Formats: sequence, structure tokens, C-alpha cells
Amino acid sequence: MNWYKSANMIKVSNTQYLYHGTGVQNLSVILSEGLNANADKLYDDEMEHGSIRTYGGVYLTDNIMTAMSSAGKSSYLSHSKEKGLIIVKIEDTTPHIVLDEDNFSNPAYAIDSTSGYHLTASHWHPENMAYFILNTLPATADDITNNYLQRVKGMYYEDSDQRVFNALFPYARDVVETYCYSVLSAQINRYFQGSHEYEKRIFEEKYPQFADMTEELSSENYRFAHNILIQKAHRLTSNMKDYFSANVRSMENITYKGKNKVVMVSSFLNNGVNDKYYTEVNVLYLSDNACLEKLSDDIHDRYSPYLIIRYNDEVLYDNPRVKEPEHELV
Repeated sequence: MNWYKSANMIKVSNTQYLYHGTGVQNLSVILSEGLNANADKLYDDEMEHGSIRTYGGVYLTDNIMTAMSSAGKSSYLSHSKEKGLIIVKIEDTTPHIVLDEDNFSNPAYAIDSTSGYHLTASHWHPENMAYFILNTLPATADDITNNYLQRVKGMYYEDSDQRVFNALFPYARDVVETYCYSVLSAQINRYFQGSHEYEKRIFEEKYPQFADMTEELSSENYRFAHNILIQKAHRLTSNMKDYFSANVRSMENITYKGKNKVVMVSSFLNNGVNDKYYTEVNVLYLSDNACLEKLSDDIHDRYSPYLIIRYNDEVLYDNPRVKEPEHELV
């Protein structure tokens, strides 16, 4: 029997509705093709302020504010006040539904607590991390990895089989090592700027093995290792403890058929009328009327009590009551 099929890992699937925020300019493609897991991994130019580097996949959340924040970053170039809001129906035990990287901690705490120093602080002199990587990490990497996995276990698992963590160990060790290099490259990039060129030459003479290291490549290596660990530990998604917000990714496309599917495509707009703000949702596609209850509740809780939902020129929701569509859903 495979280690990941042990009895205490089995869980009955739960169906839930999750949001995906996007630029309003993307809605026509989504209506025809669904959500593409291989879409561009950057919202905008990585050299520009506010740009976000993602790990890939379709990002989903049960927090509408998180979805709308992502939609704003994706659509700012369109100069439109509208944002794209998608609702997806998923089963939470689906293997290709994995955790958002922001919900899966990095090993900074394990590195700092094991070493006894705040080595991962961005403002520290790079020499501290360089010395640690060359002289201390080879002998302590296993201890740091165990510390890291125990922290992950405490944060995310209710009950789990120790074999899970034994199987994850080599992937977690790669995360620890690549994270150390990514921290060092970031420290080098930040510390040796402007008037520190002389100090940079001294550092490179002392640690020539790090002279040609770039922050971009080191960061990419860490993201790759971290993403592999998250995907190997995909059972965390279905066994994790209850959190205020569940942010996950689908590593496969989400279309309009199957167990995991798009059930609503809409534009989302906050308007101001007579000093009273209201939210307007214009639905372009709807196949599951039940998702409207979650949508209306979340908008009332997080945005405004004034809400209008329209679909095909029909008002489905006009505060305070929901109207059943008179037409047959797509």
C-alpha cells in the first residue's frame, strides 16, 4: 500500500465554492476556454513596483477580498474600474488542488532557530549567511529540515502518518538549501549598493564561489523547490486545519465540465451613488445558482449591504432578497 493511502489520511470529499480574481480584459477568453493553469506567471513587469511572481496554476480563494486584490493587480493596465470575478466549484480532495505558496511557510524560522542567529534578515551583512552556508549548513541541514517539517506539521495537519514526513524529507531539504542561497543573493543585492562597491569586492575575494550568483536565478531555484514540496504534500490541502482563508491552486485547467468547474463568470464593480456605495455584479455565465448565496453573503460582510446582481438583463439579487432565475441555467 502506498504511504499516501494510509487509513488516517483518508477524508471524504467536500464541495466548496472558491473565487478567482482576474482583469476584466481576460473575461472573454475565460468564457470561451475556462481558466488556464499555464497562463502568464507574472501580473506585470517583474521590475515594476507591485509586480507579483507566482508559482503557477489557477489561484483560488474563499476570501473575496483576496480575489479582488488579485484582480486589481491584474487589471490596472486596462484603466477600467471593473474587475473580473470567477466562482469555481471544487472538491477539496482533488490531487491537483494544492496549497497557495503563501499558505505554506518558508524555512526561515527553522534556519534561524537552529543556528541561533537571525541569518535570514535582509539587512544583515552577507558574510554571515555565506559563512553559514559553507561551514555550518552541511552539518545542520538535516536538523533544520526536521525542524521545518515539524513546524509544517504543527501548522497544517490535524492527524498524519509520520511516513508522510519521511517521504517529504528530501524535498524539504532542497527547500532549506535553496532558501539559504536565495537569502544570500538577496542580501548581496541589497547590501552592496552605491558606496558599498569596495566592500563587495572584498566579499567576492573572500567568497569567490558566490561572486556570479544572481538573485533572479537563486530565487527561481527556491521557488521551484518550494513548489515541488507543496505539490508532493498536496494532501495538506484536504487535511489542513480550519483557517479563516483557504488559498489554493489548481495545477490543471478548470473548464465548464467535470468535478472541478467554473460555475460563474462576472464583472465586479464598486460604485458610489449619493454617498452610498454599492456593489454591482454583472453575470456573464451562470450554471449553479447556489453560489449566489455565498457571493451575496461575502459581499455584505466585506464590502457593502448595497448589492445588485444582474444576469441577461434580469436582476437576480436586489438587496435584500435573491430572485430565482426565470430562465434555465446554462
